Amino acid sequence: KKQFLLIVLLVFAGLSTLMAQTKVITGTVTSAVEGKADSGVTIQVKGTTIGTLTDQNGNFSITVPQNATTLIFSYIGMKKQEVDIS
Repeated sequence: KKQFLLIVLLVFAGLSTLMAQTKVITGTVTSAVEGKADSGVTIQVKGTTIGTLTDQNGNFSITVPQNATTLIFSYIGMKKQEVDIS
């Protein structure tokens, strides 16, 4: 019983450490030309495989490592855009 409790405590300690090393970024992607929301835009953390897509209203939410510095926005037929995380 004591071993089980110790394992549970270690798991929770590990999870809290992992959660402390990330941050959530949210936003909305809109067209610079039309000003409308863009759905289906890919957002990726530069140098990782972490990514997401915008929803039908152009909204997104992505959890990134604490040391992430740049997001890459891309859409078919459009030039990729890199944006610094600040």
